[in-house]
Amino acid sequence: MICKSCNEEFNDGLKFCPNCGQLVEEVAEEVKAEEQQEEQQQQEVVKEEATASVPVVEEKKKNYRLIGIVSSIVAVALVIFLIFGVFGRTSNSVVKKYMKSLNKFDFKKAASLSPIDMEKLTIKSSGLSEKEFNKKLEEEFKKAKEEDEEQYKGFNIKSMKDIFKFSSKKMKEFYEEEFGKGYKISFKILETTKLSKEEVQKNVDKLKNELSNVNLSDFMKIDKVSHMNRYKIEVTVKSKDKDDTTYENELYTAKIAGKWCMWPDSSVRSVGSGNASGMIN
Repeated sequence: MICKSCNEEFNDGLKFCPNCGQLVEEVAEEVKAEEQQEEQQQQEVVKEEATASVPVVEEKKKNYRLIGIVSSIVAVALVIFLIFGVFGRTSNSVVKKYMKSLNKFDFKKAASLSPIDMEKLTIKSSGLSEKEFNKKLEEEFKKAKEEDEEQYKGFNIKSMKDIFKFSSKKMKEFYEEEFGKGYKISFKILETTKLSKEEVQKNVDKLKNELSNVNLSDFMKIDKVSHMNRYKIEVTVKSKDKDDTTYENELYTAKIAGKWCMWPDSSVRSVGSGNASGMIN
Protein backbone atom coordinates (compact mmCIF):
# COMPACT_ATOMS: atom_id res chain seq x y z
CA MET A 1 0.00 0.00 0.00
CA ILE A 2 1.26 3.53 -0.87
CA CYS A 3 0.77 6.49 1.49
CA LYS A 4 -1.04 9.31 -0.32
CA SER A 5 0.73 11.83 1.84
CA CYS A 6 4.46 10.88 1.36
CA ASN A 7 4.26 8.16 -1.38
CA GLU A 8 6.09 5.71 0.90
CA GLU A 9 5.20 2.06 0.33
CA PHE A 10 4.23 -0.10 3.33
CA ASN A 11 2.46 -3.35 4.10
CA ASP A 12 -1.34 -3.69 4.00
CA GLY A 13 -3.26 -3.75 7.29
CA LEU A 14 -1.48 -0.81 8.91
CA LYS A 15 -3.66 2.06 10.18
CA PHE A 16 -0.87 4.66 10.05
CA CYS A 17 1.99 5.31 7.55
CA PRO A 18 5.28 4.16 9.20
CA ASN A 19 7.11 7.03 7.48
CA CYS A 20 4.92 10.12 8.09
CA GLY A 21 2.28 8.81 10.51
CA GLN A 22 -0.64 9.73 8.22
CA LEU A 23 -3.89 7.87 8.92
CA VAL A 24 -4.57 5.41 6.11
CA GLU A 25 -7.47 6.67 3.90
CA GLU A 26 -9.60 3.49 4.15
CA VAL A 27 -9.33 3.48 7.91
CA ALA A 28 -10.11 7.17 8.01
CA GLU A 29 -13.24 6.59 6.00
CA GLU A 30 -14.27 3.80 8.37
CA VAL A 31 -13.61 5.99 11.43
CA LYS A 32 -15.55 8.82 9.83
CA ALA A 33 -18.44 6.47 9.06
CA GLU A 34 -18.41 5.23 12.66
CA GLU A 35 -18.39 8.80 14.00
CA GLN A 36 -21.27 9.76 11.73
CA GLN A 37 -23.23 6.71 12.84
CA GLU A 38 -22.55 7.50 16.50
CA GLU A 39 -23.60 11.14 16.01
CA GLN A 40 -26.78 10.03 14.25
CA GLN A 41 -27.63 7.69 17.13
CA GLN A 42 -27.11 10.49 19.66
CA GLN A 43 -29.42 12.78 17.66
CA GLU A 44 -32.11 10.09 17.61
CA VAL A 45 -31.84 9.66 21.40
CA VAL A 46 -32.18 13.41 21.93
CA LYS A 47 -35.16 13.50 19.59
CA GLU A 48 -36.85 10.63 21.44
CA GLU A 49 -36.32 12.36 24.80
CA ALA A 50 -37.74 15.60 23.45
CA THR A 51 -40.74 13.79 22.01
CA ALA A 52 -41.33 11.95 25.28
CA SER A 53 -41.37 15.23 27.22
CA VAL A 54 -44.09 16.80 25.06
CA PRO A 55 -47.02 14.83 26.58
CA VAL A 56 -45.87 15.80 30.06
CA VAL A 57 -45.93 19.48 29.12
CA GLU A 58 -49.28 19.06 27.39
CA GLU A 59 -50.65 17.22 30.43
CA LYS A 60 -49.51 20.06 32.67
CA LYS A 61 -51.22 22.56 30.36
CA LYS A 62 -54.42 20.50 30.51
CA ASN A 63 -54.22 20.38 34.30
CA TYR A 64 -53.75 24.15 34.48
CA ARG A 65 -56.73 24.66 32.15
CA LEU A 66 -58.84 22.30 34.26
CA ILE A 67 -57.88 24.13 37.45
CA GLY A 68 -58.83 27.41 35.77
CA ILE A 69 -62.22 26.07 34.67
CA VAL A 70 -62.99 24.65 38.12
CA SER A 71 -61.96 27.92 39.77
CA SER A 72 -64.25 29.85 37.43
CA ILE A 73 -67.19 27.55 38.21
CA VAL A 74 -66.60 27.91 41.95
CA ALA A 75 -66.41 31.70 41.60
CA VAL A 76 -69.68 31.84 39.65
CA ALA A 77 -71.39 29.53 42.16
CA LEU A 78 -70.23 31.76 45.00
CA VAL A 79 -71.61 34.85 43.29
CA ILE A 80 -74.96 33.11 42.68
CA PHE A 81 -75.09 32.06 46.34
CA LEU A 82 -74.39 35.60 47.49
CA ILE A 83 -76.98 37.11 45.16
CA PHE A 84 -79.80 34.65 45.79
CA GLY A 85 -78.87 33.45 49.26
CA VAL A 86 -78.17 36.79 50.90
CA PHE A 87 -80.09 39.21 48.72
CA GLY A 88 -82.66 36.84 47.20
CA ARG A 89 -85.38 37.35 49.87
CA THR A 90 -86.66 40.72 48.75
CA SER A 91 -89.72 42.56 49.98
CA ASN A 92 -91.67 41.61 46.84
CA SER A 93 -90.69 37.93 47.01
CA VAL A 94 -91.93 37.72 50.61
CA VAL A 95 -95.32 39.17 49.65
CA LYS A 96 -95.64 36.77 46.71
CA LYS A 97 -94.75 33.74 48.86
CA TYR A 98 -97.22 34.89 51.50
CA MET A 99 -100.07 35.35 49.03
CA LYS A 100 -99.35 32.04 47.29
CA SER A 101 -99.43 30.29 50.67
CA LEU A 102 -102.79 31.90 51.50
CA ASN A 103 -104.19 30.99 48.08
CA LYS A 104 -103.33 27.35 48.86
CA PHE A 105 -104.70 27.77 52.41
CA ASP A 106 -101.29 26.80 53.77
CA PHE A 107 -101.55 28.98 56.85
CA LYS A 108 -98.58 27.41 58.59
CA LYS A 109 -96.27 28.30 55.69
CA ALA A 110 -97.73 31.81 55.54
CA ALA A 111 -97.08 32.21 59.26
CA SER A 112 -93.44 31.17 58.78
CA LEU A 113 -92.86 34.38 56.79
CA SER A 114 -93.55 36.44 59.91
CA PRO A 115 -90.66 37.28 62.27
CA ILE A 116 -92.74 35.99 65.19
CA ASP A 117 -93.42 32.38 66.09
CA MET A 118 -97.20 32.74 66.05
CA GLU A 119 -97.85 29.49 67.91
CA LYS A 120 -95.70 30.55 70.87
CA LEU A 121 -97.12 34.09 70.78
CA THR A 122 -100.71 32.82 70.83
CA ILE A 123 -99.99 30.57 73.79
CA LYS A 124 -98.06 33.28 75.64
CA SER A 125 -100.80 35.85 75.02
CA SER A 126 -103.36 33.53 76.62
CA GLY A 127 -101.48 33.69 79.92
CA LEU A 128 -101.39 29.89 80.07
CA SER A 129 -98.59 27.38 79.83
CA GLU A 130 -98.44 25.28 76.65
CA LYS A 131 -99.86 22.27 78.49
CA GLU A 132 -102.68 24.35 80.00
CA PHE A 133 -103.36 26.01 76.65
CA ASN A 134 -103.67 22.69 74.80
CA LYS A 135 -105.94 21.29 77.50
CA LYS A 136 -108.15 24.38 77.36
CA LEU A 137 -108.16 24.20 73.55
CA GLU A 138 -109.30 20.57 73.62
CA GLU A 139 -112.07 21.35 76.13
CA GLU A 140 -113.39 24.29 74.10
CA PHE A 141 -113.29 22.21 70.93
CA LYS A 142 -115.35 19.43 72.52
CA LYS A 143 -117.97 22.00 73.58
CA ALA A 144 -118.07 23.45 70.09
CA LYS A 145 -118.35 19.96 68.55
CA GLU A 146 -121.32 19.10 70.82
CA GLU A 147 -123.12 22.21 69.60
CA ASP A 148 -122.31 21.62 65.92
CA GLU A 149 -121.26 18.06 65.18
CA GLU A 150 -121.28 18.54 61.40
CA GLN A 151 -119.00 21.59 61.52
CA TYR A 152 -116.23 19.76 63.38
CA LYS A 153 -116.78 16.27 62.00
CA GLY A 154 -113.54 14.30 61.51
CA PHE A 155 -111.43 16.63 63.67
CA ASN A 156 -109.89 16.34 67.10
CA ILE A 157 -108.14 19.56 68.03
CA LYS A 158 -105.57 19.14 70.76
CA SER A 159 -102.82 21.61 69.73
CA MET A 160 -101.98 24.52 67.46
CA LYS A 161 -100.96 22.13 64.66
CA ASP A 162 -104.51 20.79 64.59
CA ILE A 163 -105.82 24.34 64.40
CA PHE A 164 -103.82 25.00 61.21
CA LYS A 165 -105.20 21.84 59.59
CA PHE A 166 -108.73 22.64 60.67
CA SER A 167 -108.58 26.25 59.44
CA SER A 168 -107.16 25.15 56.09
CA LYS A 169 -109.88 22.55 55.52
CA LYS A 170 -112.74 24.85 56.55
CA MET A 171 -111.45 27.63 54.30
CA LYS A 172 -111.29 25.27 51.31
CA GLU A 173 -114.83 24.11 52.01
CA PHE A 174 -116.05 27.70 52.22
CA TYR A 175 -114.52 28.65 48.85
CA GLU A 176 -115.91 25.51 47.20
CA GLU A 177 -119.39 26.28 48.49
CA GLU A 178 -119.10 29.91 47.46
CA PHE A 179 -117.42 29.56 44.04
CA GLY A 180 -117.63 25.88 43.10
CA LYS A 181 -114.85 23.29 42.87
CA GLY A 182 -113.32 24.75 39.72
CA TYR A 183 -112.43 28.10 41.27
CA LYS A 184 -108.99 29.67 40.89
CA ILE A 185 -107.41 32.39 43.03
CA SER A 186 -104.88 34.86 41.64
CA PHE A 187 -103.35 38.08 42.91
CA LYS A 188 -101.31 41.01 41.71
CA ILE A 189 -99.50 43.88 43.37
CA LEU A 190 -101.21 47.14 42.47
CA GLU A 191 -99.09 49.55 44.44
CA THR A 192 -95.98 49.59 46.63
CA THR A 193 -95.17 52.42 49.01
CA LYS A 194 -91.99 52.81 50.99
CA LEU A 195 -92.78 54.10 54.47
CA SER A 196 -90.93 56.97 56.06
CA LYS A 197 -88.95 56.51 59.28
CA GLU A 198 -91.79 58.17 61.18
CA GLU A 199 -94.34 55.75 59.71
CA VAL A 200 -92.09 52.79 60.50
CA GLN A 201 -91.82 53.88 64.13
CA LYS A 202 -95.57 54.42 64.28
CA ASN A 203 -96.17 50.81 63.21
CA VAL A 204 -93.61 49.54 65.69
CA ASP A 205 -95.30 51.43 68.52
CA LYS A 206 -98.71 50.16 67.39
CA LEU A 207 -97.53 46.55 67.49
CA LYS A 208 -96.01 47.02 70.93
CA ASN A 209 -99.32 48.45 72.15
CA GLU A 210 -101.37 45.60 70.63
CA LEU A 211 -99.09 43.02 72.26
CA SER A 212 -98.46 44.86 75.50
CA ASN A 213 -99.31 41.74 77.53
CA VAL A 214 -96.07 40.08 76.36
CA ASN A 215 -92.44 41.11 76.09
CA LEU A 216 -92.24 41.52 72.32
CA SER A 217 -88.44 41.31 72.38
CA ASP A 218 -88.79 37.66 73.39
CA PHE A 219 -90.41 36.91 70.04
CA MET A 220 -88.73 39.20 67.52
CA LYS A 221 -85.95 41.77 67.12
CA ILE A 222 -88.36 44.66 67.45
CA ASP A 223 -85.54 47.21 67.82
CA LYS A 224 -83.93 46.10 64.53
CA VAL A 225 -86.75 47.24 62.21
CA SER A 226 -85.06 49.43 59.57
CA HIS A 227 -87.47 49.58 56.60
CA MET A 228 -91.12 48.95 55.83
CA ASN A 229 -93.21 48.75 52.65
CA ARG A 230 -96.99 48.95 52.25
CA TYR A 231 -98.59 46.85 49.50
CA LYS A 232 -101.95 47.24 47.86
CA ILE A 233 -102.96 43.77 46.65
CA GLU A 234 -105.75 42.82 44.25
CA VAL A 235 -107.12 39.31 44.71
CA THR A 236 -109.33 37.73 42.04
CA VAL A 237 -111.39 34.56 42.41
CA LYS A 238 -112.43 33.05 39.08
CA SER A 239 -115.32 30.62 39.00
CA LYS A 240 -116.99 28.55 36.28
CA ASP A 241 -120.43 29.05 37.78
CA LYS A 242 -120.22 32.68 38.93
CA ASP A 243 -118.80 36.00 37.86
CA ASP A 244 -115.24 36.79 38.90
CA THR A 245 -114.91 38.21 42.39
CA THR A 246 -112.26 40.83 43.02
CA TYR A 247 -111.25 42.47 46.27
CA GLU A 248 -108.32 44.48 47.56
CA ASN A 249 -106.11 43.88 50.57
CA GLU A 250 -103.35 45.83 52.28
CA LEU A 251 -100.19 44.17 53.55
CA TYR A 252 -96.93 45.33 55.09
CA THR A 253 -93.40 43.97 54.88
CA ALA A 254 -90.52 44.89 57.17
CA LYS A 255 -86.77 44.57 57.05
CA ILE A 256 -85.71 43.33 60.46
CA ALA A 257 -82.02 42.76 61.23
CA GLY A 258 -81.31 42.83 57.49
CA LYS A 259 -83.99 40.27 56.52
CA TRP A 260 -87.32 40.98 54.81
CA CYS A 261 -90.46 39.39 56.30
CA MET A 262 -94.18 39.97 56.67
CA TRP A 263 -94.99 42.61 59.25
CA PRO A 264 -96.98 40.88 62.03
CA ASP A 265 -100.01 43.18 62.08
CA SER A 266 -103.42 41.91 63.22
CA SER A 267 -104.31 40.23 59.89
CA VAL A 268 -100.99 38.35 59.67
CA ARG A 269 -101.21 37.34 63.33
CA SER A 270 -104.72 36.03 62.73
CA VAL A 271 -103.43 33.80 59.91
CA GLY A 272 -100.48 32.70 62.04
CA SER A 273 -102.63 31.69 65.00
CA GLY A 274 -105.31 30.03 62.89
CA ASN A 275 -107.78 32.08 65.00
CA ALA A 276 -107.03 29.75 67.91
CA SER A 277 -107.05 32.68 70.31
CA GLY A 278 -110.67 33.33 69.30
CA MET A 279 -111.62 29.80 70.27
CA ILE A 280 -109.88 30.09 73.63
CA ASN A 281 -111.23 33.54 74.45
